[in-house]
Amino acid sequence: MISPPAEPAPRAALGGFLASGKVILHLGAHKTATTHIQATMRDQRDMLADQGTAVILPSDLRGRHGLHRLGGKHPDEQARLERENRTKLLDALELCASTPGLRQITLSEEGILGSPRECLTAGHILPFLEPNLRSLPTELDHPNVTVIFAVRDYGSFFSSCFTTTLRRGKLFDAEHLKPLLRTLPNRWEHVLHDIRAALPRARLKIWRHEDFAKVAPQVFDMLAPGMPLPPDGASKFQNLSRDAVAHILRRNAPGASLKEPRKRIRRARRRYPVTQDNPPFSLWNAEDAASLTAAYEESWAALVHAYPDAVL
Repeated sequence: MISPPAEPAPRAALGGFLASGKVILHLGAHKTATTHIQATMRDQRDMLADQGTAVILPSDLRGRHGLHRLGGKHPDEQARLERENRTKLLDALELCASTPGLRQITLSEEGILGSPRECLTAGHILPFLEPNLRSLPTELDHPNVTVIFAVRDYGSFFSSCFTTTLRRGKLFDAEHLKPLLRTLPNRWEHVLHDIRAALPRARLKIWRHEDFAKVAPQVFDMLAPGMPLPPDGASKFQNLSRDAVAHILRRNAPGASLKEPRKRIRRARRRYPVTQDNPPFSLWNAEDAASLTAAYEESWAALVHAYPDAVL
């Protein structure tokens, strides 16, 4: 039997900081305007630091020496990678916590819990959630830590995962994917239950991606107090249209890896922009989309019932 990995001893800087300061832990989910949120904070990073808020972004935690992808590993290797991820996260938090005059640390990285490609490969939401949650430093289970998380309609979530992996050069077989994704073995209420179990003493705030334009002032006020809001509170990142994706699929076999994906995506987007007659890409026909939306409404009702004080 593999023994649980030993936790590193609590470090003085973060523990002392949490006595009066707070940490905001933005864990996604991906495909809920996270890139827009992070880009907005990145543009104001220096101003936020001057006002007492340190921001840790994906660029600080990804790359060759960044966080490891977890899941599907031998138990010994898995335990080692979890320890290394935990140490890297704690190092980033400790570095911020040691800054004089700091009042808040905001860590925004949806990749801590998984990736769009993992969702499609496994056929459900965040398949490696458990090991990824184990990689969070135990110091974050604290009343002065707030976990914030957005959920999204299942149909549009999986469709957006599909186009994201396409942008990164991986082409999934849509017809093979859809029967797997429709079963929804893991729902948003299961994800939030696991997050709460991992950090039971931390606070929680949740919202629906579909409500982002309305709740954006509250979201940014939590993440970056005092930061000017973007003009319209909406994402500036463009969707791929139905015809743009169809154009790419006609020229590449399912399961293929695209060469020069960014160049191909740019060409397809320019040739087939989103219009009234050419909507954003969706994996689903009308019947499947309606069924997934109904399941999403059930999940949201379950979340509102379970965490009434957490809902924005």
